[in-house]
Amino acid sequence: MPRPFLLCLILVVTFACVSAQPVVEPSGHVGAEPTQPRALDATPFFTALSVSNIEVSSRWYQAVFGLQVARTIDAPEYGARVHLLANRNSLIELIEDSGAATREALLPDLERRTHIHGFFKAGVQVPSLDAAIATLEDLEIELRGRVITEDDGSMRSAQIEDPDGNVWQIFEDLAYQDQSDGSEANNDKNSP
Repeated sequence: MPRPFLLCLILVVTFACVSAQPVVEPSGHVGAEPTQPRALDATPFFTALSVSNIEVSSRWYQAVFGLQVARTIDAPEYGARVHLLANRNSLIELIEDSGAATREALLPDLERRTHIHGFFKAGVQVPSLDAAIATLEDLEIELRGRVITEDDGSMRSAQIEDPDGNVWQIFEDLAYQDQSDGSEANNDKNSP
């Protein structure tokens, strides 16, 4: 057999063997086609935060998000106090622990929150970012940075910090509004 023919035959056989390998799905199932694993049918609902002053933080979360105190727990034997704040869509647990330390005290050289693993901000969606910003101004809560608009104009957001520096991002999903409410913006996009 001539050498180039043998080399081509080896390449064809190798390619055929590699392409015939079964695909291992994320679930560990071996199949011909990869599929998306089944996800929970869930909506984010609960967040717990360690805070330095439960009274100040509780008032802030009630004012900003319209939450009500659902339950308070005093556990002096653990050096802790807890406020559960709720509305029909969410539950936020605030914990004041006498043994807790600030991020800055533990990591004084930390340049950015994303330099440590774990949650570094949470978000909420509002029907109107402009109305939300007006409400925040009435509450004398400053934005953290500027309003951000996605390049395609589909979403706007702004960030705020609670009294302990926990970051909340407020989103206005313009693309979703256009699809769901038949607004003028939607009509403009579809008009000739």
